[in-house]
Amino acid sequence: MPSLELVGFERVEVKRGKTGTAKTELDACKRLSVADGEGKRKVVIGQHTLLVGSSSERQVKHHFNIRLAQSEGEGGGAFLV
Repeated sequence: MPSLELVGFERVEVKRGKTGTAKTELDACKRLSVADGEGKRKVVIGQHTLLVGSSSERQVKHHFNIRLAQSEGEGGGAFLV
């Protein structure tokens, strides 16, 4: 699994001295998963970091954890972010 991966991209033109807004959605089950030996996708549990902005400019970092939560009375679970 790569340590750094582009999961979304949107170019926003902002004039010098002004601010701008960009909105994007991230499908954690699709973009934060890897295929196992049988080809089944598995969400990577643990700490992730989102970087917003180019490496040559100021970047905003957001750290979050993905963990599996057990449902009461069931063997299945849901992902929590």
